[in-house]
Amino acid sequence: MNDEIHHSYLEINNGIERFNEDVVNYNKIAVSVMKKHNVPIIDLYGYTLPFGEKAYDDHVHYTASVRKLQAEFIANELKRIIL
Repeated sequence: MNDEIHHSYLEINNGIERFNEDVVNYNKIAVSVMKKHNVPIIDLYGYTLPFGEKAYDDHVHYTASVRKLQAEFIANELKRIIL
């Protein structure tokens, strides 16, 4: 998420301020909890991060082609976990 672009839409977002740093922190906490309980992790954020800004239709939502790649990634990770 691009913080600068996101904050330019605060009226549309009902004044809710979110930051990319929040996403990073939430993911760290989630990974910690999942590892503590031996729950497999599918790191969609880490997978998608290298795509950069071009991955987005806007500042938050991914393009159709990236969503397709994400779906394939999730399917492959689920197969790895299950099999």
